[in-house]
Amino acid sequence: MYLLARIFALKQLSIDSSACYETGYFTSGAKDLIIESMKVLVRELRPHMIPLVELQTHELADMSYLSAIGN
Repeated sequence: MYLLARIFALKQLSIDSSACYETGYFTSGAKDLIIESMKVLVRELRPHMIPLVELQTHELADMSYLSAIGN
């Protein structure tokens, strides 16, 4: 959950961070750092996402699975 909260916070900053620039908290180049941080966190989140989209079922038909990622 902590990882998801950090991704959410970075997404909100990427949408609107004008107040951070106006107050001087962010300087030039901060947007690039936000984007790179988002990439790192999403890479870290990816292995945790695969089990969430996998569907365990007793159906034999291949179309019963939501995802074939990792199989």
